[in-house]
Amino acid sequence: MEAEFDGQDYFLFLDKKKKELLEVKKKVKLKTRLTKPFRGVELGKLVTLEYGENNGPDGIDLKYIPKNPNSWESILEISVKINDRTYNHILERGSFGTRYNGSDKIQIYNGNPRHEF
Repeated sequence: MEAEFDGQDYFLFLDKKKKELLEVKKKVKLKTRLTKPFRGVELGKLVTLEYGENNGPDGIDLKYIPKNPNSWESILEISVKINDRTYNHILERGSFGTRYNGSDKIQIYNGNPRHEF
């Protein structure tokens, strides 16, 4: 899994060849470091993706650790949980996303469209 943050939105790219989407469904928690798009510059945050029931918008729950951080610098981890509905959308459509905090977006891809032609 790769994870990118462009300053407002999060993008998670699952490795299709490794069948990471299926691994998530099997309750495997994926972990990676957050980077800037196109540059690969690490932002010092851990990103995790797991499967489970949640009350997030559209079945995607995004949480910061520690909870209620005072600043971007104090965030250590971005925890993302998807439910069955979201899993099925990603499987059938190749990607799925939602807005959180009113305007920010998280998009999860099964594969990386920039690397697949």
